[in-house]
This record gives sequence, structure tokens and C-alpha cells, in this order.
Amino acid sequence: MRQEILPGFDRPQTAASPGLEVQWRHIDQVQIAREAIAALHSPVGLDLETTGLDPLEAQARLLSLSDGVSPVLVIDLPAVGGLGALRDALLPLAAVAHNASFDMSFLAAAGVRMVLHCSLLAWHALTNRRVSLARLAQELLRLELDKSLQISDWSGALAPEQLRYAALDALCVRQIFPILVGRLREAQRTRVYQLQRNAQLALLDMELHGIGFDRGGLHVLVEGIARRRDALALDLAQALGGINPSSGRQLGHWVARELGATPARWPRTPGGQLRTGADEFLRNLDLLGETARSLVTDRLLPFKDLDKKLSAFGMALGAHVHPRTGRLHPRYSLAGTNTGRMSCGHPNLHQIPRERAYRSLFRAPPGRCLVIADYSQVELRTAAHLAPEPLLLEAYARGQDTHRLTGAMILGKPEEEVSAAERQLAKAVNFGLLFGQGARGLRAYAAASYGVNITEAQAAAYREAWFDAYPGFRSWHRRSAQEAARSLQVSTVAGRVLRWQTREDISLPSVYNFPVQGSAAEVMLAALQALEMALRDIDAFPVAVIHDEIVLECAQEIAPVAALRLCESMRAGMRALFPQATLEGLVEARVGASWADK
Repeated sequence: MRQEILPGFDRPQTAASPGLEVQWRHIDQVQIAREAIAALHSPVGLDLETTGLDPLEAQARLLSLSDGVSPVLVIDLPAVGGLGALRDALLPLAAVAHNASFDMSFLAAAGVRMVLHCSLLAWHALTNRRVSLARLAQELLRLELDKSLQISDWSGALAPEQLRYAALDALCVRQIFPILVGRLREAQRTRVYQLQRNAQLALLDMELHGIGFDRGGLHVLVEGIARRRDALALDLAQALGGINPSSGRQLGHWVARELGATPARWPRTPGGQLRTGADEFLRNLDLLGETARSLVTDRLLPFKDLDKKLSAFGMALGAHVHPRTGRLHPRYSLAGTNTGRMSCGHPNLHQIPRERAYRSLFRAPPGRCLVIADYSQVELRTAAHLAPEPLLLEAYARGQDTHRLTGAMILGKPEEEVSAAERQLAKAVNFGLLFGQGARGLRAYAAASYGVNITEAQAAAYREAWFDAYPGFRSWHRRSAQEAARSLQVSTVAGRVLRWQTREDISLPSVYNFPVQGSAAEVMLAALQALEMALRDIDAFPVAVIHDEIVLECAQEIAPVAALRLCESMRAGMRALFPQATLEGLVEARVGASWADK
């Protein structure tokens, strides 16, 4: 596989440990700062010290730049007029920072739109793990960094030790990155790294712009859910004989009583208490008697669902509304999972319930609208290419309803006779079996994720019928398991690798899940890079990425143009990773006032 060069780091470089002593030059005049930056030998290590973590409210206090040769420039930003005053001097630089998205957010907030290299992303491409700069310095430079000054007061007069701290961070990342570049090339992970690096600007747009949110609507929604939850709690307490349904211990005693002679088969906590989470009930319903099963499915699980919504998505969600913008500004991470899939927090939009009542809270302001598009079955499509599975690939090329096709094949009936409920069953079978679930796991997954109730015997029959229908997947499962046992690793289409130490460490679900989920994540990263470039000349910007879905905000009058460019960018993402992929039915955009309008 061809490995792309890294601009600014495309020539071999010798990295030397900076030792414990570092020379720096403190600058507090704008013209001197500009001249000093222009005299640096690019590429450079870059580090910002700020008065807080929020680029919309906090101040960038110090900018440190190191070319590894000259004394580190430590620039007093308030004294020189801020980052914006240095824009023209900074833009030509090839620069690297650790956790570069943080530095890029403060730069962008000041009007300096730079794409930095990132030592955190490089390490993640190599290892699938996040790491601190201090840990990297220890690992690669044998240098112990004292990070105690990281949380010191950066808003007032700065002490010499603070200036040294800032200078050393820039010098360290400048010395570390050439080592990482060499390792990326040696391990053939340059493409993996570039996919992550090139998606940074799109994520930066999402974080800085944020997404509109109806805080008043949330209050009304939460009040209604609380009333329903409390009414269910009273009803349950009576049905359970006075047991508090919110008490895991009391609920565990009730389960033990209902199980009678079979409590050993119910999952337990490390302390020996019976587990009483919703997933445990769904997976083990068949162990309970008919009356207890009905109580669990009709009342206990709905209660748990409402209770979870109140705790996870109640008024605490509104607390994330930014005091300055009145919008939510979730933080995204390109190095948050071992598969390379993006993670989200503060708040986590990936966990927002799919119900219209919740998604309608995420709104565009007056005069603007949201454009929402998601990939259709991107993981199933990805797996069909990786396997390959000819029948499924042909179905995609024809624009066929693949869930209806699966329903017909596992139920032995014509496609036109497959009902909506049977299509839902097929959907659960497609996505459940793709990652190696057994019959019991499929039964629980179908109930938990799709509301489809089947017996374990039915699940076993559907499983066998599915592999008969799609022999490419059967062969792929067998081949992948054998290759993982031989090489102790699996990889994505771009080359991200998951390794195990011994055969005993291998998890079969991961053998199937990692290449599929990781490759689908790479499709999304490529799409985000294409999207950022496609939107540069119109009044539109991304406001959210949720799993396989992208949400834009734009002016109402250009919604058709924005929708077209969003779809084109997402198709380009698929083609970047799977050049032969069919684009038929891959993505479709909807325009509306809220996230619910899709």
C-alpha cells in the first residue's frame, strides 16, 4: 500500500533528546514576534498555554514554537495583540502539537485556521491508544516531564519556571514527532494517521459552531418523563410486593425468588449480587416464569428506560448549553476508541435517544435549517466488501432492500411477502450475526436493539439460514478467525491494526468487529475531509457527527446546494476507501428545522 508523505516531515530527520535544559526567548512585541517566526526553520513544534479549556471564553496566554535548533520562541500573546496578530506569520508554518485539536481550536477562534500535525493522533494510529505528552517524552526521549505547572495560573504575570515549562513542551513535541513519522512509515500506518489528521478541521468546525438547542423544550420533556416514571414506580412497587424497583439489591432478591432452583444461571456482580440491569433482564428472560416475564417486559423495562433517560438526558443535558452562544458545543475525539471511530462528550450526542421528542430539541436558529444525512448500512456494506459477499454486493448495486432480501432468505418466502415486522427481524439478524453472535446473543440483541422477541431455537435456525444465504460471510468468519490465530492481529482497509499477545487473548467478536467498524470509521473520516473542502465557499458548516450520520447547519436559501455537497462528500468518503463500491442508495439527505426532521 502506498504511504503518503507527511508535508513538512517528508525527509528523514534526526531526533535528539532536549535533555532537562531548554533555551527560550521570551517575546512581548508583535513585530519582533513576526520576524522571529519567519526566521524559524520549518517544521516546528507548537504549544499553547491558555487560561482555560474553552476557546470561546478562555484566553490563549503563551505561544511556544520550536524548530529544534534555535531557542524556543515563547510569545506573550496578550502583549502582542493575540494569535490573530500573528496570523500571516503562522499560516506558512508546518507545525506539530500534542492533542493538536486543542491548539487548533484556539488558533481558529482567533482567525488562524491551521491544520497541525498531531503526535497524539500519530501514536493512536500506531497503537490504538491515547497518550499524554509526558508519557511520550518518557517513552521516546527518556525524559521525565514535570506537568505540575499545567494547572498553574496562566492569567497574570508569569514566572520563569512557567516560561520554561511552555518552551519545553514545544521542544519535546518537535523532537518526538520525527520518531513517530519513522514508525508510521515502518508500520505502514501513514494513511491511517493522515485520515485522522485531515478530519481535524471538520471536527473543529463542529466544536466551535456548536448546535442549536431548545433548553425550554427540554424542561417540558423532562417533566413529562418524570411523571410517567414516578407513576410506573408506584405501580411496580405494588406488583413487586413492596420492592423498590430502583434498588438493585432489592430487585436482586426478587429475581432470586422468581428463579427458584436456577439462580446460579443468572449473571452476578463481582460481589456476588444478582445483576439487575436492563441488558441482564433481556438476555435472561427465558429463565423467569411467565408471570415474571410479563412484569419485566411490560413494566420493569419501561421503568428502567424512563429512569435512565432522566438520569442521563434530563436537565443535566441543558447544563451543557454554553452561556455565551446558547448552543451545545460537544467535544469530539479522533483518538477516543481503539477502532478509530470518533467519540463524543460534554454532552455525548451518540447516546441521545432516537425518539423525536429528544431529537427535536436540536434545532437550527431562525432563517437557517439543518441538513441531515447518514450512510445506509455502512457497516454491512463494509463487511460485504471485506468478505466479499457477492450476493449482498449485487443487491446494493441493484438498489435492492437488503433487509427485505435477508428476511425472504431466512424465512423462505418471496421478498414481496416479507412484512414490516419480518424486515425488522431481518435487520436484527443482519447486524447481529455480522459480528459473530451465537443464538443466545442474537435473541438478546434482537430484543434489546430492535424490539423483536424470538426464542433461542428460532435464533439458532435464523443463524444457520443466514450463513447459508450468505456463504461469503461464513467463509470470511472462518478465514478471519484462522488468520487471527496465526498472526495474532486483524486490520482495517487503511491499515489500522489490532494485536493480541497470545491466542488465548483473542476475542472472536473483535476479530470481525474491528475490521468492519474501523474501516467504516475510515470512510467517515475521508468524508469529513471532503466535506470541509466542499463547504468553504457557502454559508454551511457541520454541527454534529453521530455514528454514521452527519448534520449540517446552513442558510435556508442554500439548503439544496448544501444537501448535494453533503451527499457528494459522503460518497467520496466511501470511494476513497472502497474504490469499487457502488454508491446506489448509499446516502440521502433531508432538510428540516430540527434533527428530528429526517
